[in-house]
Amino acid sequence: MFTRKLCSLYDPPRDFPEPLLSMLSYSRNPLWQMLSLLSNTSTTYPYSHFTVSGTAALIFALRTCGINKENNVLLPGYHCPKMVQAVLAIGANPILVDVTESLSYDLDCLSKALDSGVDAVVLVHYFAKPDPLVKEVAEICNSRGIYLIEDCAHCDIDLHGSLYGNYGSVATYSLRKFYPVPEGGLACFINASHPADVVMDLPILRDELRSIYHWLETSFRGMRRPQAVTPQHNGGTELDVAANIPGNGISISLSDVSRSGTCTARMLWKGCNPEQARLVRKNNYQRLSGLLGDIRGIKPFELDLPETATPYVLPAVLDMPDKHYPALKYTGVPVWRWDQLYQSQCSRSFALGNSLIQLPIHQDLSADDIDRLAELIQTALIQ
Repeated sequence: MFTRKLCSLYDPPRDFPEPLLSMLSYSRNPLWQMLSLLSNTSTTYPYSHFTVSGTAALIFALRTCGINKENNVLLPGYHCPKMVQAVLAIGANPILVDVTESLSYDLDCLSKALDSGVDAVVLVHYFAKPDPLVKEVAEICNSRGIYLIEDCAHCDIDLHGSLYGNYGSVATYSLRKFYPVPEGGLACFINASHPADVVMDLPILRDELRSIYHWLETSFRGMRRPQAVTPQHNGGTELDVAANIPGNGISISLSDVSRSGTCTARMLWKGCNPEQARLVRKNNYQRLSGLLGDIRGIKPFELDLPETATPYVLPAVLDMPDKHYPALKYTGVPVWRWDQLYQSQCSRSFALGNSLIQLPIHQDLSADDIDRLAELIQTALIQ
């Protein structure tokens, strides 16, 4: 119903484009019926905890698995910086292992790293594609008595339980990447025995009021936005849209990690229509992917998503990232990449961090928005 402006990465407090559509226009239930969903976080998992974010869900999962400052956590070399921040926030030591060109762990490098002593492995399902080696990684971890955490932040939670989070100990999700909720993440226990003493703090009135305000403010702000993309020049300098590695400005409140998400966020998430969101995202993904095929200097990253998967973003590869990425930013394209990776010897991961960009295809964007986005990309790359 209402379309937000594409150049949303300039709108605080969010640092990348996400859906901000008014929840009432995307709900599958009337508001009065949504009130009955306040206490419902049912999933296909035996135990699920509703957290404030995907990062909080990852920290909660690590803590529940007994990871602390004495432990090593293995992460992929190509990663969202917040993943490393989550490990450092609990005092653990991140160990980076390179990924293959298909974004799976290099199993030889993985085995060598595990020999040095690792207590938990985080496996990422990038861009909503189920990792094809998750079963092999799970078998390696099980044989060594190592916790496997499936990071599904790029995936809409599969209510049918068939795509993600089937092999590890815990699966974590980030709801804000798929739904216009003020906060929300999930820590879902798969095969691990659920600790009986795990109890999350309840949100206080201030948290609920802040959550309601955020929902209303972003909903009305989305209603005011024009459909057209307005280029925002910044003097040609490259904006820093990625969360920084420690010491460069990102902070994680450990008090929020132990707090459950607000009832407002829970109600809004449960009131969403995931099938409608999936169809719109899938159409936008296919449309933009087709348009990029006619633009020189950029090509969609091949994912081969399952039919029932909900696309998160459209990843694409730049032929000349050092030249073209600043040009895209200067032209006003809402684009970001993971170019601030934690120090490691992961050469393939650093190459991906430089050349692999992420473009928005979320359900607030119309076909005209996608066409305009492609026009801006073409304008930027021919400069």
